[in-house]
Amino acid sequence: MCVIIIPTKKHPTLEELESAEATNPHGGGIAWKGADGLLRYVKDIDAKEVFGIIEEEEPQFPYITHFRITSSGTTRPELCHPFPINHSVTLKTTWKGKSSLMFHNGTFSDWKQFVAPHSGSKDFPKGRIWSDSRAIAWLTYKTNRNIFRFIKEKIAIINLNGTVECYGDFQQEDTFLMSNRNHLYRKTTNHSYKKWPQQKKSLFPQTHQFY
Repeated sequence: MCVIIIPTKKHPTLEELESAEATNPHGGGIAWKGADGLLRYVKDIDAKEVFGIIEEEEPQFPYITHFRITSSGTTRPELCHPFPINHSVTLKTTWKGKSSLMFHNGTFSDWKQFVAPHSGSKDFPKGRIWSDSRAIAWLTYKTNRNIFRFIKEKIAIINLNGTVECYGDFQQEDTFLMSNRNHLYRKTTNHSYKKWPQQKKSLFPQTHQFY
């Protein structure tokens, strides 16, 4: 299970990012709205690189970070998150443009059944590198986001106007929204798990949008 972290008022510390990476070690990513008005992402990076981008870019709030643990597809740079919501759902590890960007937490086991009927269409993405998350990004484009009426996954989308939309139950920790809180537990020497100090928990509804 991956983790999506959405800073809404303050930036995460390096320690917080490394905690998320420790339980989701297969590649990090970050997406934000740049000063030029375009959306940008960098992925297949570690926690220190995510933190370096935050320090250098000082992205406006909200923005999205993600750390992956492979549950669908293979462990490879191209399948780190995010994915553009467009016809190509490019596999590039750095990108900028106008398409909304999607992050996923969960395992969508039926993705091939949803995608296969469209495999002969002209706008079907090229190549054989797929995961459930890339499939959801393409289906989000193909269905104009109506796919979320039929699946229950945790999704975060950053749009060109700077808003972030969340689908599924996201939890609040301090001023961050998180798709889960698993990384807030640290293993102690006796192999038990100790929970970090935390703020009051709150759950957001199936769809929530920030402005």
